[in-house]
Amino acid sequence: LNVGFNNIGKEAALSLVSLFKEKDQMQSVGLGRCDLGDEGAKAVADYVSVSASLTYLDVSYNQLGPEGAEALAAGVAASASLTSLDIERNSVGAEGAKAFADALRVNSSLTECQLRQNHLGAKGWTTIFNALRDNPTEADGGPAERAATESGGGGGTFLTGVGIEEPETDRPEPVAADPGRFYTNATEQGDNLPPLLLDSTVMA
Repeated sequence: LNVGFNNIGKEAALSLVSLFKEKDQMQSVGLGRCDLGDEGAKAVADYVSVSASLTYLDVSYNQLGPEGAEALAAGVAASASLTSLDIERNSVGAEGAKAFADALRVNSSLTECQLRQNHLGAKGWTTIFNALRDNPTEADGGPAERAATESGGGGGTFLTGVGIEEPETDRPEPVAADPGRFYTNATEQGDNLPPLLLDSTVMA
C-alpha cells in the first residue's frame, strides 16, 4: 500500500503503521512525504523490527535526522524480511550513516537501500562502504550465505542509486576521493564488494 505524497500527514500515516503492525500482512508500504520526522520514524522502526511480512518500505522525503535514522537503522538490523528500503532525501548525515552501516553489517535480508541526497558526506559514505565490505556476499560465507540457506534465495546487501546533494543549491555535492579510492582499491585487491551504482554523485 502506497499512501505517500498524498498529504495525509503524520497522524494518519502512523495510524496506518499501527494497523499494519497489528495485522502484519503488508509486504510493501509507501510513506513518502508524510511528515514523519524523527518521532514518526521511531514508530515505523518498531513496526519494521517485528514484521515478518514487510519486504519494501519507502520513507523518503520525511525530514528524518540522525535520531530518526538511528531508530530506523535499529529496526532494519532486527528485520529478517525487509529487502528494499528507500530513505532518499532526508537528513541522515554522517551520524545516521554510521547507524545504517552498523545495521548493514548484521542484516541478512536487505538487498537494496536508497540513501542518496542525505548529506552523508565523504565520512558517511566511507562508513557505508566499509560496512558493505564487512557484510560479504554468499561467496564469502557471510550473512548473505546464511540468508540464502534459510530462504532458498541468494544475494547480499548492496546499494543502488547512491548520491548526495547540497540543500542550499540542490546541486550535487562532491564526494571526497577517499570513498571512491577505498572502493576502487578494495576491488583491485580482490575484496568481494557488492555492486554499486553511483547515481547523481560527483566524485572529486
